[in-house]
Amino acid sequence: MKTLRSLLVVAAVLIGANLFAQNIINANEVNVTINAETSREQLFQLRNDLLAQGLDFQYTPQFDATRKLVSIAYSVRTVTGGNVVLERLTPQPVASAPVGFHLTKQNGSFAPAK
Repeated sequence: MKTLRSLLVVAAVLIGANLFAQNIINANEVNVTINAETSREQLFQLRNDLLAQGLDFQYTPQFDATRKLVSIAYSVRTVTGGNVVLERLTPQPVASAPVGFHLTKQNGSFAPAK
C-alpha cells in the first residue's frame, strides 16, 4: 500500500511540474505556454511577471463551466511607448494544443524569437 501511495505522489508531482514549469520570464527571455489547465490566477501572475520586465500582457480568456481555459486572445506591448511586440487578437483554442510565445531581448528590446 505504501508503494502504491508513493507512486501516486510521484506521478502527481511530475504531472504538476510539467503543467507549471514551462514559463520562463527573465531580463533576456520570455517563453510562455498557456494550456487548458492555466487558471485565472496564473494568467494574472503572468501579467505581473511580464510587467516587471517592462511588458504589458493584455488578455481575454474564455473559460468553460468547469473553469478550464477554452481559448485566449492576447497582446504584448512595451510598457513605455506601447509598442506592439506580439498580438493574437483572434481567440486561440487551447483545448487541443497549448498556445504561447517566445520573446528574446534584441538590441535592448524584446522581440519574437527567431
